[in-house]
Amino acid sequence: MMNERARATNTGLPDDTHMISFGERVMSLSPKRQRMILNMLDQLEIEQGILPQGALDRLSLFGEWTGTTPPENILEDHGDGPTFSNDLLSYAVENGMSLDWFWMGDERGLVICAHNEARENLS
Repeated sequence: MMNERARATNTGLPDDTHMISFGERVMSLSPKRQRMILNMLDQLEIEQGILPQGALDRLSLFGEWTGTTPPENILEDHGDGPTFSNDLLSYAVENGMSLDWFWMGDERGLVICAHNEARENLS
């Protein structure tokens, strides 16, 4: 099932790469990564659209920048409302992804972390 927010088209490139667009942003993805992202989008739509705007773009960018594969299971609901999945929390810890940045797009934590690390290195 094709998600309405993400549209994929065959580019005809020899490596079977596809283009996927998120609003105005277009990325070249392998079929495996394309399926993973579309599955994540479908899962999140099932979770009643609680994902903040841009969060999937940030998760995809983080995976692209770090050469890692984000987890497919982002949210879990154990009866008391959706929360981050253990897979997502483990991925964030293992790869240094800021949850503030992923969820809210808040860069402040990244800046403060880099600032504090620089000050510690000066000591």
